[in-house]
Amino acid sequence: METLIAKSEITEKTVDCVKNQVIALLKEKGYFVAESKNEVFEYLSNFSDDVKSEINEEEAQDIKVDGEKSGCWQHTISVSIKGFYVDPGSSDYIYMVDVTED
Repeated sequence: METLIAKSEITEKTVDCVKNQVIALLKEKGYFVAESKNEVFEYLSNFSDDVKSEINEEEAQDIKVDGEKSGCWQHTISVSIKGFYVDPGSSDYIYMVDVTED
């Protein structure tokens, strides 16, 4: 699994803020980020005529960070970054970010 962003780069403490920060960090580093599967298909269709049958998905990176502290309870936030591509040897990847509180 490749490291797209370092855990130390994530400084936010709520699910929405962490997701926005991770997306912004990915974009700053030049990665393409989709909000939905439709955006993934639209982007990858630029590289393949039959993208729906050729699309591949991988867990690109998983990160756990500390969320907000509530009394003596520390919430954990899980960040999952999935990569989508047609040709694994190319650099034509697009990513989606999913963030949940454990």
